[in-house]
Amino acid sequence: MSKETPSVEQLRALWQAETGPAGRRACWAALCAGVITAVLVGRLGQDWARAGAAALVLLGVAPAIFRAMVLRRRERDARAVLAATILQTEPELGRAAARALQLTARTTQRPETGSPELAQLHLAKLLGRAALDPIARRANWRAWRWTLIGLSLALGSFALVVGDPFRMVEGLDVLAATDGVAPIPVRWVNDQLVTAEPPAYLDLPRHSLRPRFPSAVHAGTQLIVRVRPLHPGRTLVLSDGKRQVPLTADGRGGLVGRWLVLEDAPLAVAARFGSVLIYEPERLEVHAIEDQKPVVRLAGAPNTVHLLKQPRIAVHWEASDDHGLREVALVLKAGERQQRRRLSKPQGGVRSDRGGIDLLASDKFLRRSYVPVELTVEALDADPVTGPKWGRSEPIVIIPPQVGELEALRYRALKRGRDGVIDLLAARLKAPDQRTEEQARAHQEARALLNTALDSRYGELRLSGRIAAMVRGQLEKLDQALHAKTKAKKGKSPLEITEQALLAIDSALAALGHSDTRSASLKLAEVAADAAAAIRSSLELRERARAARRLAAALEILRGGGKHFVQLGALGEDIGEIIENGLRRIRRAWGKADRLHAELAAEDLAARLRRPDPSFRSAGSGRGRGTEAGGQPQPGQADASNAAKQAKEIEDALQQLRREHAAEMAGVEQALRQAVDPKQREALRDKLRKQAKSVRRAVNQLPKQASSPGSSRAKAAQARSQAEGMAAALEQGNLEAAAEQGQRAMRSLEQARRAGRTAAEGSGESEVGQRAGDAKRSLGSLVKQAQKQLEELQRQASEAAAPALEKAARREKSMAEQARAIRERSASSEAPLPQRMLEHLGDAASTMEGAAKSLREHRGARGNKQQRKAQRLLEMSLPEREQARGNHSEGNAKQFAQQAEVPGESRDEAADRFRKRVTKGLGNKSPPHLREAIRRYTEGLLR
Repeated sequence: MSKETPSVEQLRALWQAETGPAGRRACWAALCAGVITAVLVGRLGQDWARAGAAALVLLGVAPAIFRAMVLRRRERDARAVLAATILQTEPELGRAAARALQLTARTTQRPETGSPELAQLHLAKLLGRAALDPIARRANWRAWRWTLIGLSLALGSFALVVGDPFRMVEGLDVLAATDGVAPIPVRWVNDQLVTAEPPAYLDLPRHSLRPRFPSAVHAGTQLIVRVRPLHPGRTLVLSDGKRQVPLTADGRGGLVGRWLVLEDAPLAVAARFGSVLIYEPERLEVHAIEDQKPVVRLAGAPNTVHLLKQPRIAVHWEASDDHGLREVALVLKAGERQQRRRLSKPQGGVRSDRGGIDLLASDKFLRRSYVPVELTVEALDADPVTGPKWGRSEPIVIIPPQVGELEALRYRALKRGRDGVIDLLAARLKAPDQRTEEQARAHQEARALLNTALDSRYGELRLSGRIAAMVRGQLEKLDQALHAKTKAKKGKSPLEITEQALLAIDSALAALGHSDTRSASLKLAEVAADAAAAIRSSLELRERARAARRLAAALEILRGGGKHFVQLGALGEDIGEIIENGLRRIRRAWGKADRLHAELAAEDLAARLRRPDPSFRSAGSGRGRGTEAGGQPQPGQADASNAAKQAKEIEDALQQLRREHAAEMAGVEQALRQAVDPKQREALRDKLRKQAKSVRRAVNQLPKQASSPGSSRAKAAQARSQAEGMAAALEQGNLEAAAEQGQRAMRSLEQARRAGRTAAEGSGESEVGQRAGDAKRSLGSLVKQAQKQLEELQRQASEAAAPALEKAARREKSMAEQARAIRERSASSEAPLPQRMLEHLGDAASTMEGAAKSLREHRGARGNKQQRKAQRLLEMSLPEREQARGNHSEGNAKQFAQQAEVPGESRDEAADRFRKRVTKGLGNKSPPHLREAIRRYTEGLLR
């Protein structure tokens, strides 16, 4: 209906007058309870708590919203009023009134269904019959119920707040937080005390900090913060906005926290509510003093050094750190290669260290480097907080020789010597039958040039081996030609000798160029292979820049090497042209971004350089010098000189003879060892152990060491050491070494006795001299006994091994004849060995004959000793390099590699292997007169 009856309005007013105030109070109480509960739930600081707080606020507002909706409905719909009033007190009358209300609404909308006035009158009569007192009582009861609900909510809210009102402030602050930080700072603690404890490695005392003032402490310092909380029950932490450290109870009503200073930070106490922090208003500004990197100074750096001009680089360094050094290392970096070598390892907090080494051109890393090498010294500090840091010196850039550069220098030096011989030949051609001042001057110039080529070093290279022997042999021939008679009845004229010397030196020059070209070509093959690898890696986008740098460095090395190759004779010119063509192909393909063909060109160049054989043009050209020079002989074409070929044949024959003689010498030693019955040897060893004790008793009263060399005490101490060596040899059953050491001890005792006689009577030196004389008398009989036992043992062994010694004598005689034949062959060849080597070879032949005679007479020990001497003479007759690299084997001894590197302190595994080899080598047989020196040397190595 469009207009409500007055009776319905009266019922609405009556109901609202009784329930309205109580409903409003209950809604306000619900809203307050929802907000208070929301604040307390939000105080938990978690995301779910924030969502729960919002839900509680909405729940507190919900009663008011629901009440407003109900009131609005009652204002618009009379049926809602009837449902709340008459239908609750008088159900029959209420239902009748509801029907009358529907009839009134229908007649009002459609008058044709009935009279609206009669319907309204009927409704008014029905409403007039309703009793207002029951309705008022029900409304009053409903009001009391709302009042009770509101009062309960109010009392509950009051109870939540009155227990700890400050929680409301905290909750509101937490709910307003952004990024986990509350906007309003709160004071949480008082009596704040901050103590700084520096890290142990600084060795600094504790000290207090003023909380309200900025403080600077070393990184790694531990701050100990002690406070008293103002609001118990809160979780308090120390925080700088990034890290959090909890404050824990100290057992005395306070809290304590430990903060490790790693960087600058505003440090403050904060209360943690879930993931939200409420900070103190005051903060402690902490500035971290960082541990500085070590400072390293390298003498002469920065600098650039050319290894060819300065083959020895002095590396003098000084490192310092503000608190302590841990390690100092030498760092070598060449392109993509890097090597680190430990120089020093300071202990005990050393703050400064210095030292120096010499880096030689023969260093393995430098030898394998064809690009500039950056040398730096780096020092590591002992910072345990932020981690050790490396300090680095200024670099020294080492420019190594290009591939083939050293070989070209050596080749040019020998070529200048050959040109000097050409000038000498020209002078002799002018006056072949007389000696002139021009010839003498040309001879001296040629000799000086050849000696310069022989004596000079070109980096790590020099003329040695077969080539050097050839040149020295020709020098001797030229010297003989200078003083020879011009018209000799027999022999060759000076002109002929000079011509042959020139041809021999030219042959040596060609052989040198050939061998140097081959060795340098193999090095460049590795560089070309690296260029191919660089091109291959450039297919990956992230490796393209690095690959381009690698390729540029490799091509520059190849270009420099090819430039020097053309100076190494015919084969060098050939290989140099191949390198130039290969570089042209690589650059052309790379310039067109054709990586496939660039890689194929680099691989093809590497394969060709691994086979440095002469091409067709070089092999067939007139410049070929035979197989030794790199050319191939053509039909009808012969070498001008066979000097290089003959020198190689003589060297090979000497090497073969040396190996055969070493094997024969070892066979004699083994035969003598096996000839002694093991039972007899064991019985003798027991006897020798007893003698060893007697030897030690004989020198027990002598001093162990002395400070004044040459004094009686020093000689006596030396005699005691030698006697103890004799005792050790006796215990090992080595009678030969024992007899030798005993003889030395006797000589030292005699010297000590004489020195004591010259000292003042009654002095300490005089007393030591007397004791030395007593020890000499006691030791003399033991030495004689050991000598007799040795001679008897050697005699028995020789008799038992007589058949083997006779066979060895025949072979020794045959090898002596071979040595003489090689000597005669060399002396008459175009490339004779130098006179000194020929003399050694002749002495070796004579010594072999003596050894053969001793072996034939069944004097095995004497013959074996002569064999060892002959072996040394054979090795001395070899060219220098081959002598250094040869096998100096004696008996079954396994020798150390002559080029072995003594490992440094930092290479522990290599050092262990080296010590094992030294120890094993000491157990092998060595020449008696060298044993003591070898022992002292190796003991020094093993320290």
